[in-house]
Amino acid sequence: MRWRADLRAPVVIALGAFLALQLLLALILGLGGAGVGAPAPSGAALFDLDPEAVARVSIAGPDDSEPLVLERGEDGWILASLGDVPVREGQVARLLDTLGELRRTPPIATSDAALARFRVADDTFERRLVLADQGGEPLATLYAGDSPGYRRLFARPAGETAVLDLPLALADLSNRAEDWIDTGLLRVEPEQITAIAGDGWRVARDGEGWQLEGATEGRSADQHAIDTLVRSVANLGYRTLLDAGAESGLDQPVLELDLTLETGTRHYRIGALDDGDYALQSDHLPHVFRLSRYDLGELLDLGADDLTVAPEAPTPAEEPASPAAPDTAPPETPADRRD
Repeated sequence: MRWRADLRAPVVIALGAFLALQLLLALILGLGGAGVGAPAPSGAALFDLDPEAVARVSIAGPDDSEPLVLERGEDGWILASLGDVPVREGQVARLLDTLGELRRTPPIATSDAALARFRVADDTFERRLVLADQGGEPLATLYAGDSPGYRRLFARPAGETAVLDLPLALADLSNRAEDWIDTGLLRVEPEQITAIAGDGWRVARDGEGWQLEGATEGRSADQHAIDTLVRSVANLGYRTLLDAGAESGLDQPVLELDLTLETGTRHYRIGALDDGDYALQSDHLPHVFRLSRYDLGELLDLGADDLTVAPEAPTPAEEPASPAAPDTAPPETPADRRD
């Protein structure tokens, strides 16, 4: 028949071969749907992550500044990008737990233009989070972009094209050192302080109270004011650390404090910075801390007389009481009776 001859025509044979090739490619792509760029099903875990395997966390911001780097140390997490200062206890563990609980959502978009629009592209992002193992090998990378609402972020795992709407806040992925560092390195229990000495004054614990040296003659120690001083020094906080090599003003300190503790001593040296903040260095730590005027409170202007009370003024002597008026009238006279 004629149709059989038509089927053997070179053009028909070529078209049939091309169709078979397309079907074969579709089958291969369908079976290999988990390849590069192909997202996993909605509801699946975003990362196959073992928190204990993570030894390094890098968080880059949208500018060209160096990323914030957190590393797992022998005694806990440290901020490797800022002098190896300790990180707040449990903060990195909470981040890793949060990431491990993330589930995939239906894609918002997948085009290259959408990646740039939602700020989750390789070169346009709000945050780039990289989790690595002990050898520096990346375990997971996430690009985070704009926020469509409270605790929501558009994000994209590296190597994929799908923009996801995840229950995250940009604050969870902060690249600011002050949001991570342990701000309690200078704190001690007030009961551990046995003496504090400043410029021209010294207070020392005496039983349940305090003795004061350096006050103006005749003034006595104000126990309440000294207790306030001790609590302020014991709970001294700071904002962050100064960068290595930054001007600190410590060569001309505005305040020096010597602390005597039950466990040893500390010497605080405080200098003024050009921007109105202050730098503090303690002989028991290798870091230089940045403090605000609020952190120091009244310590900068404190003098011995601020820790005293004036002697009480003597009570005026009481005047002698005047004689009391008689309660009874004088006896009547005969003349009074005649009237």
